Amino acid sequence: LGAGFANQTEVKADSSREVTNELTASMWKAQADSAKAKAKELEKQVEEYKKNYETLEKGIVDLEKTLENFGESYV
Repeated sequence: LGAGFANQTEVKADSSREVTNELTASMWKAQADSAKAKAKELEKQVEEYKKNYETLEKGIVDLEKTLENFGESYV
């Protein structure tokens, strides 16, 4: 079984580097695509946070004006 078994398990391919390179390239492409999608999603979140921040900032300014006017009413 020894010698015959060894010959039967031999893997034959045109080029092992071709298989490895294709696998590696597709793997890296998939990772790059995934990273780009994640970056795009994070950019959307940043834009939403900026809008929320601007809204809150405007609310603070409006509240400060209201408090100033309220204080002047009682002087």
